[in-house]
Amino acid sequence: MSQNFVEFSEVIPDVTAEETAWLLRQTNWEDLQAVVADLHEKFPVGPVPDEEVARCDLALLPAWLAGDMLDFGAEPDKDGNFWIYAEEYGDPEAVATVVQTFLDRFRPEQSWILEWSSYCNNLRIGGFGGGAVLVTAEKIEWFLPLELAMAAQAKFEKALA
Repeated sequence: MSQNFVEFSEVIPDVTAEETAWLLRQTNWEDLQAVVADLHEKFPVGPVPDEEVARCDLALLPAWLAGDMLDFGAEPDKDGNFWIYAEEYGDPEAVATVVQTFLDRFRPEQSWILEWSSYCNNLRIGGFGGGAVLVTAEKIEWFLPLELAMAAQAKFEKALA
């Protein structure tokens, strides 16, 4: 059976102590799981009210409450940056959500790019690829090589017709 992998490694440059503390809180999986457990105990039936989710100030909380598996590593590096990475099963969408919230809160005039690779451990048709995402405080924009290539192919085929 083939296994699929998504890997990436990027930094948010030159983070302050306040930014680092916020990013560490956002990416502390044990604390996030504890918050989710507390909210499920407080609201055992039905969805957790939006105002309760907002009060927690955790960018990934809605995804956790929906049962999504979020996987990536994050830690400050020795050069004053905040390193975000995945060694096997990364979640670029979760990273983009955290970074967008970060930019909105701390750096609204900046943007950030993450690129990733997707592959499998066997030679499987369509099992390889990757992409990139541009994140700003206002939007998240995805760039997938296969979609870009397919658009170019359609343009080529239309020119032949």
